[in-house]
Amino acid sequence: MQNMMQQAQKMQACMAEIDQSEMKKFEQRANQMQAKVDSLCASGKRDEAQKEGIAFAREVSSNESMKKMQTCSKMMGGAIPGMPTNPQEAADMNDNRHICDN
Repeated sequence: MQNMMQQAQKMQACMAEIDQSEMKKFEQRANQMQAKVDSLCASGKRDEAQKEGIAFAREVSSNESMKKMQTCSKMMGGAIPGMPTNPQEAADMNDNRHICDN
């Protein structure tokens, strides 16, 4: 338990270094993308929704703030068993699922 608390403190210090205004913009972008994908799925445009999801995943993986967040999250690796520590690992868990089915 103490190890988990120490790791959480390290992660918190790491996260404090991330530009919060950049993260806010990214959060807004993610919300817009979610709404767009939901709309496409609801209107039966599954292929278009999948393409949008893949494009956004690429955007996430190349975003510097998200890379830093991934690095910070790795500090908790092993502290919570079974918890993915990066977006690719989380995506791999659902490889066979369509974005409209999530």
